[in-house]
Amino acid sequence: MLWGDVDEAQARGSLRKCLSVIGGNPWTASLIARDRSSVWFAGDPSRVDVARFNAAISRRTTSGFREALTYWTGEPLAGMENGAINFDDWVSQYRAQTLHFSHNYLTDALNQLADEPLDTRSDMLIALCELMLRIEPADHRAGEMLIGEYARIGNVVAAARQYRALGNALRDLDMPVPRRLIAQAEGLGIAASSATVEFRSTASRNPEADRGTPTVMLMRPQGIQTSADLFTFAQSEVMCQLARFRSIRAYEDLSGFGENTAAGEKTGQSVQQIGIDPDKPDHDYRLLLWNEPNVRSLYLRCVNTRRMNTVSCVRLDQDLLADRSRTEEAIATAINTIERDILNDEALPPGTVFARWLSAYRELQTFTTQGDQVALEILEDLAASPDGARFSLVHSSIGAITMKRNLYSPVLFANEELSFAKARHCVERALSLDPLEPFNHSIAGWLELQSGQHSRGLAAFQNALSLQPYSNRTLISAAEGHAYCGHLETARDLAARAMNISGRYAPAYFHSYLATIAYLSGDLEECVRRLNRAPVNIQTSLLAVAANEERGDETGIAEARVQFERELRRLEPPRSFDLAALSRWIVKSNMTKDDTTRRRMFASLERAGVAASAH
Repeated sequence: MLWGDVDEAQARGSLRKCLSVIGGNPWTASLIARDRSSVWFAGDPSRVDVARFNAAISRRTTSGFREALTYWTGEPLAGMENGAINFDDWVSQYRAQTLHFSHNYLTDALNQLADEPLDTRSDMLIALCELMLRIEPADHRAGEMLIGEYARIGNVVAAARQYRALGNALRDLDMPVPRRLIAQAEGLGIAASSATVEFRSTASRNPEADRGTPTVMLMRPQGIQTSADLFTFAQSEVMCQLARFRSIRAYEDLSGFGENTAAGEKTGQSVQQIGIDPDKPDHDYRLLLWNEPNVRSLYLRCVNTRRMNTVSCVRLDQDLLADRSRTEEAIATAINTIERDILNDEALPPGTVFARWLSAYRELQTFTTQGDQVALEILEDLAASPDGARFSLVHSSIGAITMKRNLYSPVLFANEELSFAKARHCVERALSLDPLEPFNHSIAGWLELQSGQHSRGLAAFQNALSLQPYSNRTLISAAEGHAYCGHLETARDLAARAMNISGRYAPAYFHSYLATIAYLSGDLEECVRRLNRAPVNIQTSLLAVAANEERGDETGIAEARVQFERELRRLEPPRSFDLAALSRWIVKSNMTKDDTTRRRMFASLERAGVAASAH
């Protein structure tokens, strides 16, 4: 993120220099801890300004809001951009989330305060509204209440000052001053604009909420009986990896953070990192991290907050966590399992853009022409709706189906140029809507491989891995892409990582990818073993014919040919093929870069009686 524009050796040199500067400064040396293999943040999280801010507002007192006002000195991470694209994107996302959730939390406090008697709430109301307007100067509701309270207690000068500040903030956003606020100002004798335009709400829409993407709150229970360093490290790594999964929106709750295990002894409190009240959940799932000292393990338990039932539970061995070099993989395994269980949970809100896309994605994962047709109907319906058209995964999924049709259908392959043009348009649209979605880059990679642009395809897969190095789906996709490009050692390494973090279950289509990697590596026994567990489609049947022919398995060849011909007959619309047309499809749909490997497969198919040499 920080040195993405230089090579790895130079980036590591920059990192070592920075760590040396931090370690050599007496004021910052204690913030970094290290052992022989790892370096990590070892400071006290409760001393960070955002934690102090949260602790102050969680008290919901006049003094708390006044104290919080001293911490909020401008937009979060102001001036932190350094020109590195990935780092600047992270800064932008963190800033937006912090602003959004901090303001939402204070809005809830204002709603509760509005019901209090006027005489008892005055000082707190002024302090709270001043804080809200520091965070969001165009918050017309907080501005109106603050102006009204100043007027009620006779401070007309302060009311006029606040009116002008609010008006300037609204005009900066090209928004009109609400008519009732103008009338209120005129009633106080404050010079006001005579404009009588209609009021438009300043409430911003959260597109992710509109789509129905599942929200997950990581919570830390009180009374932790384990090494604070180990627990904090595990929680930090869990949150770090959760944040990379775009299929869920993850937040962290720090209420009770810093509480010691001794009864009654507390070192600090915080409402949470960026403000959701756990007692009034507006999140879908809670992720609880707790310790079981008798079995030397930490557990991650995912609970549906609406039904209060356990959706997923995974175990993290403390000895494994103590080995920092293995912690990342252990937690990645846990997070992949939890994400899969959430996405398979039937309690997801039906009818939302995300839920409808997810139903299409499940059909895509069957890797059959029938599943693709069902998925395409859902996706095209979504793309025709305003909310669905703004969701990048809808477009990249349509692009994926268009490309898969080239692979699965000799009938449609006659219009391959048209299909590639449509697929490219969909992928480019997806990337323009969300360049940070790894799935979009993976589909772009497959598009380039099908077009014969292997170097560009690898670059797209690398982009996907940079954005999401912890997802087994991203890893397995990149693995097969590298195999087609001839990078077999890299492909096997990525595939092994994907399977290692898949936990209890690996999707069936993973075995299709693994079979391709095994065949291209020359491991025919592994190829056939994987094909026996993969979805049956025209491509896996074709691969089975070639692999069994090279193994000399006559029975396997016969069974694979029967399956291949059955898949041909299932094509819509049904059609008979001459040898030249079938051969052209077999050759042109093969994405292998190495010509020797391609000819090896085509020769095997020809010997098995499948026309591959006519083209």
